[in-house]
Amino acid sequence: MAAAMEDSINVSEAYPMKGGDGPDSYAKNSIEQKVVVDATKELLSKAIKEKLELDMFLPFNTFHIADLGCSVGPNTFFSVENILEAVKFEYQSRGPSSEIPKFQVFFSDKTLNDFNILFNYLPLNRNYYAAGVPGSFHGRLFPKASINFFHSSLALHWLSRVPKDVMDKNSHAWNKGRIHYSSNQDEVLKAYQSQYANDMDCFLRARALETVHRGLIVLNLLGRPLNCIEIVGFDIFGSCLVEMATKGVISEEKVDSFNIPSYFVSPQELEVIVERNGCFSIEILETLPQHVLSGSPSAPAMRAFTEGLIKQQFGEEILDDLFSVYHQKLEEQMSIAESKKAVVLFVHTQWQVEMAPTAMPRTLYGRKELLMLPNNSNQGGAWNKGQIHYSNSQDEVVKAYQAQYSEDMECFLHAKALETLHGGLVVLTLLGRHNGSCLQDRARKNEMDAFSIQILETILHLVLEHGDFSIAKRSASTRDSLSNNLEKKSQMISSTCIGKNLKSKSKYLSQRSWLSFLREREREMAAAMEDSINVSEAYPMKGGDGPDSYAKNSIEQKVVVDATKELLSKAIKEKLELDMFLPFNTFHIADLGCSVGPNTFFSVENILEAVKFEYQSGGPSSEVPKFQVFFSDKTLNDFNILFNYLPQNRNYYAAGVPGSFHGRLFPKASINFFHSSLALHWLSRVPKDVMDKNSRAWNKGRIHYSNNQDEVLKAYQSQYAEDMDCFLRARALETVHRGLIVLNLLGLPNDIPQSHHLIGNLAIDILGSCLVEMARKGVISEEKVDSFNMPCYFASPQELEVIVERNGCFSAEILEALPQHVSKHGTPSAPTFRAITEGLITQQFGEEILGDLFSLYQQKLEEQISIAESKKSAVIFVVLKRKTN
Repeated sequence: MAAAMEDSINVSEAYPMKGGDGPDSYAKNSIEQKVVVDATKELLSKAIKEKLELDMFLPFNTFHIADLGCSVGPNTFFSVENILEAVKFEYQSRGPSSEIPKFQVFFSDKTLNDFNILFNYLPLNRNYYAAGVPGSFHGRLFPKASINFFHSSLALHWLSRVPKDVMDKNSHAWNKGRIHYSSNQDEVLKAYQSQYANDMDCFLRARALETVHRGLIVLNLLGRPLNCIEIVGFDIFGSCLVEMATKGVISEEKVDSFNIPSYFVSPQELEVIVERNGCFSIEILETLPQHVLSGSPSAPAMRAFTEGLIKQQFGEEILDDLFSVYHQKLEEQMSIAESKKAVVLFVHTQWQVEMAPTAMPRTLYGRKELLMLPNNSNQGGAWNKGQIHYSNSQDEVVKAYQAQYSEDMECFLHAKALETLHGGLVVLTLLGRHNGSCLQDRARKNEMDAFSIQILETILHLVLEHGDFSIAKRSASTRDSLSNNLEKKSQMISSTCIGKNLKSKSKYLSQRSWLSFLREREREMAAAMEDSINVSEAYPMKGGDGPDSYAKNSIEQKVVVDATKELLSKAIKEKLELDMFLPFNTFHIADLGCSVGPNTFFSVENILEAVKFEYQSGGPSSEVPKFQVFFSDKTLNDFNILFNYLPQNRNYYAAGVPGSFHGRLFPKASINFFHSSLALHWLSRVPKDVMDKNSRAWNKGRIHYSNNQDEVLKAYQSQYAEDMDCFLRARALETVHRGLIVLNLLGLPNDIPQSHHLIGNLAIDILGSCLVEMARKGVISEEKVDSFNMPCYFASPQELEVIVERNGCFSAEILEALPQHVSKHGTPSAPTFRAITEGLITQQFGEEILGDLFSLYQQKLEEQISIAESKKSAVIFVVLKRKTN
């Protein structure tokens, strides 16, 4: 199954719903979708109540939800709230001792989806960690067994592609003059049916790999009654295009090559597809009442979900006329449209493990005793006439039992390999026999009831051949010493696991004590982080990919990424502990302050290269993990551009996380490796005192602390220390035990005064002087200049050491300044500085001044370029390691 899904990251991407929040946007034209969300809420709650198994595996008590085909909101948020409400209720129903898990929600849609609008719509009071995942739901999106609950509403009728045959002039299914299978010939319908079946099978196979054991999928599907293939809305839409072609507005050839890639499945078809796939069982399949859907989509609604397709094929010039004609024709045929409604199918499926049919009750490895009796019919030499077992039987009977046992153990090992954590243990107490002993002789000596915890040689062969497990220990025991041995071995195994994975000072600290200790430690740290999701958000780097964008003006940042590559590899080689906890063999990386790329992708590739090399150095038996990478920046960051820049050949699962790195972004102990480059000099806010006219630190006439009085500098130092402490406390909760944080920080060498900082003293001072000059000329107000300050601080290595030590959550493994030729690569040019500060400038003064301001900045910079030679700066390379307590 996995092999077929390996390259699914490159699944063809159709155009998503119309983004933005304008009058034609999907966000403003999806009221009918909201009706479906509301109509299925009760069914959703019932499914969760009856089918959700609360004892499913939750790493670090985090429940993971994914909404597929989320579009831009707000309907996806209503769906998620309904899921959370129902799941929480079930946990609460267990009683006061039941702990409600934390929640992480992944919102997923096509790469071209408007994630910027989606993230801007995120509820401010949400009680879950949010991430966006770009990609097609017809392929893999998440690591193995990482999602507890999948949801999708009115999205799965979209196909991954238009069926090939309907585009082929030589095919019987060529769809000339039409844009859909609706009211069409059988060959076209069959082509669409085949494509849908193939796509749904891909969807289910991908989810089978990504869903935890016993996880759930709930789908709201736009479907149809079994014998109805007429979709009035698409028939009208197609006639509009044909009419425009007849008038010469668009070419007939373009109409003939255009088809809507959607299929409305019947309940009967869906049952067949799911059953054939075999990965899931349908627990609920219900058709909603007809009144839930109002009929064919209105012109604004149709435009919202087809505009991308139309523009790609015909251009945007025809849009207004096309949907005006559609609206007119829809009104003329309203009575027909009302009688030809689509239906909504509510589908709830549950992950299942395929096993051979049997009537025997199930146990840990799938069955009680043997999976089935050996095939010993009276036609073979192993017919066991007059006997009920292989003891005292002929060799053929023994061989039949041995063969059946080998087959059953293979099934057992395969099932446990899927369910066991990487590095987890399987401890077995088996009723067996001594090596070399004759089964018949042992039966005669009445020794068949002797216990053993020896792995039989047959099992040894199967285990080693299976490859998913290694044998750590085996021994044999008699009945008399069984209980003592089991007690000792239980203590040995618990001590080994805890000592290896947690590195306790007390090697024999019990697991219960460890859990109590860790929970208490978590409560202490979480108390200060409770409201960190609302941390103030400054404006990020300039988005887009135009000439003034950060993406086109960050070459100096790339220099730092390249210069630190060797240090990064060395840090990973010397400090990364490869036996850290990896749920389902997935290594999680987060790049904080990622901006829009492409530098973040270079950093991630450097990390992946070094981590993979370390795992490969462990020898041929060392398995390189899968990787999931989270790209995180402010909510206002241009995630659309970031996702469009994602490398096509990447070998990791990608997600975007909106939010400030000064607060919580991820669930507890979920990230193995944090990285941030040239971002942490930004403060969460301008220090309050420098904005206060009654404070001695009021920064009138200046925009930074450089060349300023001590009170202003102290206010910035205090704000930086507070922000860094918040950053470290948040990461301490999110980093796995012994996880690493690697930072490239823009700072200042030790013993160099802040007035000598290259960027702080020269670049920001020049920008400040430009603003003061524009205020004198009356272009901007003096009051606005007095209330504007740059929220950044450049720390020294000594300051960082004090902050890290005071925080106490991490040990500073490496803290060194890069050579000056790397750090001092020049004062930011006008385009670079504009890309960095445009958001702040625009917010305070408006965008009208930008051109004149940075023209003046460039002029002043060239006049003072000689001064830059006397200024200092430093890029500080920092490696932090999570402490054990």
